[in-house]
Amino acid sequence: MKRIKILALGPQEVIPPVDGGKEGIHGALASLAEQLEVTYAYPRAENSEDAAAGYKQIGVRQIAVPFKPLESIGVILASTIKAKPYKFEKYSAGTAARAYIEAIGPAQFDAILCFHPHTVALAEKIKRSTGWQVPIILREHNIEYELVRSYRDSLNGPRRLAAGLFAMLTRMEEMHIWRRVDAVAFLTDHDLAIAREQDTRSNFFLAPEGIPIPPRREARRPAAAPLLVLLNPRATQSVASLKRFLHTVWVPASREPKLQPLSLVITGVEMGRLAELVDMTPDRLAELRVKPLGFVPSLKSVFESSLALVSPTYVGGGIRKKILEAMANQLPVMATRLDVESCGYFQAGENLISFDSPADFIRGVEPLIGDEVYWARIAEAGRNAVEVNASWTLFADEIRAHITRLMGGVEHAVRN
Repeated sequence: MKRIKILALGPQEVIPPVDGGKEGIHGALASLAEQLEVTYAYPRAENSEDAAAGYKQIGVRQIAVPFKPLESIGVILASTIKAKPYKFEKYSAGTAARAYIEAIGPAQFDAILCFHPHTVALAEKIKRSTGWQVPIILREHNIEYELVRSYRDSLNGPRRLAAGLFAMLTRMEEMHIWRRVDAVAFLTDHDLAIAREQDTRSNFFLAPEGIPIPPRREARRPAAAPLLVLLNPRATQSVASLKRFLHTVWVPASREPKLQPLSLVITGVEMGRLAELVDMTPDRLAELRVKPLGFVPSLKSVFESSLALVSPTYVGGGIRKKILEAMANQLPVMATRLDVESCGYFQAGENLISFDSPADFIRGVEPLIGDEVYWARIAEAGRNAVEVNASWTLFADEIRAHITRLMGGVEHAVRN
């Protein structure tokens, strides 16, 4: 049987998959390539033999397009005049479309999969130029409006008003995109429910986010282990959330006598930079037993040597890859309510621990420190949850099924 050919459009290089966004696309491409013939086209600063080898290893054909999306004043002004968020425009400018069409050449595809709503307008321009009669499927990494609204709510004064305008434009454009594409795949049931509240069309479906799931280990609570935070210092929402957690939760909680032996280790940043990001001096961070680990090439040993992962998300949207990864590695997770509500199979008290206030945090940490059976139960339940709900095979199965259905609809329309 001839394999279905799809053109996947992404916003970035994903080799190597060194952060959550890149790993998400990389894992999705690899799983799809087991069932479909996949070509991945993306903007690139410069090509490399290592990147080409990485795509070949997962069975994906690579098209590195010589185009660089820019957040220039011109792009922002042009987008604002059209009442559109500039992030939805910078990937689909005329120069971008021409570069993609030239790079793709005479190849033919059965469907286009967009890895971000920012690439939908680009897919539409490619279709119009080539005359392809193929469906467009959007994989929603997160609902962009929810992310922008969450960030808006963390601001004050004029910045909040400006962010509110951007949130409104984002919602309008995102809903318009949902109506234009043939199907929208959401990664969590939470986002799917939000989308259906806003738009009752039937082109929405669930294609759950997957993660690499390592072999099971004999997980035991490490002695004198620290709490772990994974920080992306380049992500505004990650920094804002960590800063709020340190000032409002960790400072009072760290004074609790039972938590005195406990430290907080943070990946992804050095001490000087961390102090700058969270508005604390290095001496104050040391006093609070906060220890930055810098860049960590592999999280495996960090997961195995930690008491729990702390996910202090107050600003953001979409699923939390770091929570899934910790669960897969049999590490208990402590998460804010915003985190817990992001995914239907996150169950507070069952497979992770929820907190919002310092008192919640202290109550959550104490049994992890004092009860090995409780620690092991939370770790095991988290692992079971990701095995059942976060397999990349589930994602690929759903995408393939919907592409097959849509191809049938397109072929029927052409014949008639």
